[in-house]
Amino acid sequence: MFSLYVGCLAFGLFYSLISMFLGDHHGFDHSSTDHGGEVGTDGIEHISPFKPIVIGSFITVFGGMGVIGHYIFNIAALFLFVIALVSGLVVATIIFYVVVVTMYKNQGNSIISVQDLKRTIGDVITPIPANGVGEISYTTADSIYKSTARSLDGEEIAKGEKVIIVDYNDNIATVVKKPEINL
Repeated sequence: MFSLYVGCLAFGLFYSLISMFLGDHHGFDHSSTDHGGEVGTDGIEHISPFKPIVIGSFITVFGGMGVIGHYIFNIAALFLFVIALVSGLVVATIIFYVVVVTMYKNQGNSIISVQDLKRTIGDVITPIPANGVGEISYTTADSIYKSTARSLDGEEIAKGEKVIIVDYNDNIATVVKKPEINL
């Protein structure tokens, strides 16, 4: 049984080192942007706990606790197996909720659709010349963005003017001047 623990610990440490040095290069990204959310029959999105980072954490802790329990504390084999198993499950559960679920929730918050941009108010930060492009700044989803912009009717829009985004294609916002309302 001791060799199982050593093998798991060695594999886990090797996996961690490879992940650290290769990261997302060569397709070895263990924190991929696809976190495996699937919509169940109940209409609720479920995230699979079977992710490389969770599995790697379980294997490493399982092996490490087995080695420590056997070599340092000389714990009986069956009791040690239960301790190693429970320790691995606890750490894997913590990694799942702290890393995977958090990343999945944040992934959903950072996606902006073209529909969300329409009717968004922005500021011209680089003048938009007649029939040309300039740059605007706008806030959506609690983040500030910049974008290349052109005027819908081809007119010049000065720096500092307020504009409304009416369309967004090919990474260029189409804007109109925001009408001034005097009450």
